[in-house]
Amino acid sequence: MIGPSDLRGTASSVLGLAVVLACTPPAVGGPTGDDDSADDDDSGDDDDSGHHDDDDDGPRPDWFCPDASPRSDEPREVLGFVYEVVFPSGLAPLEGVRITPCGEPAPVATSDAEGRWALQMEDLDWIAVEMTKDGLMDSRSVFDPMIEGGEPPFRIGMGPPDSEPVGDLGIMPIESKTWVDVDVLDDVTGADLAGATVDITADYEAAVTQDLDGTFILSHTTNGVFDILFVNVEPGPFEVVVSHPDLPDCRVPGTIGGVGQDIINLSAYCR
Repeated sequence: MIGPSDLRGTASSVLGLAVVLACTPPAVGGPTGDDDSADDDDSGDDDDSGHHDDDDDGPRPDWFCPDASPRSDEPREVLGFVYEVVFPSGLAPLEGVRITPCGEPAPVATSDAEGRWALQMEDLDWIAVEMTKDGLMDSRSVFDPMIEGGEPPFRIGMGPPDSEPVGDLGIMPIESKTWVDVDVLDDVTGADLAGATVDITADYEAAVTQDLDGTFILSHTTNGVFDILFVNVEPGPFEVVVSHPDLPDCRVPGTIGGVGQDIINLSAYCR
């Protein structure tokens, strides 16, 4: 979710976004300007709880989890904090969120009363963790656990797939689509970076962020406080493209993708 950088900046003030708004296409992927899918609610794969019925999904595609390389033979403890987006007060710790490392057939942990969870995972340069809870939109987070996931823990917000517009942009959700939130961090310090340009190779309706006053705007450029959220992304595989004028070496996960009615939170790292 789009949110302040001290909350990891994952769109914490927006859950339930999607767009019926076209903007000028960027060089990669980009807005389709086509909102015919707004009525695509007959897939049969989704229910009103905000998440997919696992019995109907079948095997996950190869691009559901990121390509990753091992750093060591020792396991790594990954710590997380999950909260519910609550208007207007901000956030509330979420208990009972099911935590599933990408590739596992079933959840291996749940968040406690303080919203915290812990996993013992293979020591990889990229990991993905699924978070599900009835009534909230499925969330999958892809990040480097060496930079995020220690103390303080990796932080992420969840919320219902509601139909509220985004600010004054008139953006409304299309439930069959995926939303992609990209946070760009310094590869050494883990601090949020301003001035990074972000795009994805999938078709989408718009790239949204907030300015420093909290107003929703269309933008592909980070400001060091809020993430870039791609709304109504076509489900399926895509790649993330990130550049920074002062930090030329940017790491992004490989091919990844959404399945519809889900949000993917991706971190990128520049040095």
